[in-house]
Amino acid sequence: MRRANNFSQKSTGTYRCIDDINNLIIRIRIEEIFGESTINEAESEDVVESKDFHWQEKVFGRWEREFYKDKDNCVTDLDNAYHSKVSQLLSSEGVLYSHIDVDEFCRREEPVWDSKNITYTSTRNWDLDDEKSFFNDRHKLDFGAHLQECVRDPFFKNDYQYMYIMADFGEYSENTWIKSEYILCCLKYDHSKKILFVYPDFTDFHSYRVTINNDMSKSYRLTIENTSELEGDEIPERERRILDKIVSYERKLKEHAVGVDFATPPCDSLSAYVFFEILTAKVTEYDDIFVQYTIDLPDRWACRGEGSSLNGSTHSCRARKGTAHFSFTFETILCCDLKGIETAPSIPLPAIYFEIVSKDTWDRYRTEGLCYKRLPILQPGSYTFEMDCFRISPGSLTGNLRRFFIGDYRSYDDVRWIATPKGHEERFLNKYGVRTTSTGRLAFKMNVVHQSQCFWQDRRQKLLRDRLVESSAPLIKSVQQVLEAFKTAKRNMTEARRRI
Repeated sequence: MRRANNFSQKSTGTYRCIDDINNLIIRIRIEEIFGESTINEAESEDVVESKDFHWQEKVFGRWEREFYKDKDNCVTDLDNAYHSKVSQLLSSEGVLYSHIDVDEFCRREEPVWDSKNITYTSTRNWDLDDEKSFFNDRHKLDFGAHLQECVRDPFFKNDYQYMYIMADFGEYSENTWIKSEYILCCLKYDHSKKILFVYPDFTDFHSYRVTINNDMSKSYRLTIENTSELEGDEIPERERRILDKIVSYERKLKEHAVGVDFATPPCDSLSAYVFFEILTAKVTEYDDIFVQYTIDLPDRWACRGEGSSLNGSTHSCRARKGTAHFSFTFETILCCDLKGIETAPSIPLPAIYFEIVSKDTWDRYRTEGLCYKRLPILQPGSYTFEMDCFRISPGSLTGNLRRFFIGDYRSYDDVRWIATPKGHEERFLNKYGVRTTSTGRLAFKMNVVHQSQCFWQDRRQKLLRDRLVESSAPLIKSVQQVLEAFKTAKRNMTEARRRI
């Protein structure tokens, strides 16, 4: 058995089959060429044969027809089936035939292919002189390594199906047919991946030159065409249905992850999703501490949503080397009423108050630190703060004894007193006479996410954000003024010391 050539790297075609492989039809056309010129410039051409092959269609060659015609040559069930088919066939003088996947030829593990007596060339002028035949390469196989690989994976099985299109250029010697068979086209189909391999590739814009070197050298022009009938509008419709299924599946995944009841805030309102994390607390006196927090909402603000709370407490934590690591997280949903925001002077900001409390083995509670922070809730983003803490000093011996023996937790009426109390409308807040002591630092982190139907409209979105920036500007400006005043006082003090 001879194969035409061995240049699979240059001419093997790989195709994805979206249709049923049984609809495949391949047309093989062979034309004899006279003269030594190129294919396009040949002196004359004589069509030897042109035939269409369906996928896994068995076409018998001349030698097979004579072999299976004799009942005594048929041993297996496949041979008997071929005998029945050959008996019903009319005599044919064609040179083209095929081997299908059930034939013994396709079941051979390493068919012997000899490429010495036949060569391929094409109008592309491919250089095939350096190609080595499969017959020479198969002797380089390491059978020991191959055996070890089979032992590691004894259940290895591919899902390939083969088909070979052949040509028999033999002749009669007296009354005996001397076959001279050649492989013209090899097809391999992967059912699992739906991929078809064609060797050599289809000749859409070129053709192959086949040279037969028997007793007399002959040249043939070979063309391989795909003449399968397209399904028309069925393929786009099938693709559309597949895409619809993919989109529907992705939508179900999103609904499963997010939920179908997606909460939408009311009109003319802003929902701020605030996520807090109390990081660390540094204290100097007692080690077993926990933190209590309270969120104070001014006018226009309200708390909504299940699980949202304006106050709470962390777990108890023992400080190591003066630092207690909490990593305590909580969240809340704050809703701001935006009605009349165009005429309002500013939007007040919510504030969060922290109390650092210690507890000993005798269940004595002591206040270790107080601090608060105006939340920059009008600007979405991530913020990290580290604040200084203080506590109210007793100011007398009796107060110090009470703190030591029974604890001084909540020696004040309202924790919001450390800031500007709610409802205070005077210009100045007098806290004269209150003695405080610096105790440590508290660090926390917050993330703010905004949601509002006003963002759906470009004009309202721009107006709303401008008003939010203007509302936060006075707070930023006041902080900057305090810092500038502090720097000026420090500079004046340094100059006074130099003069002394």
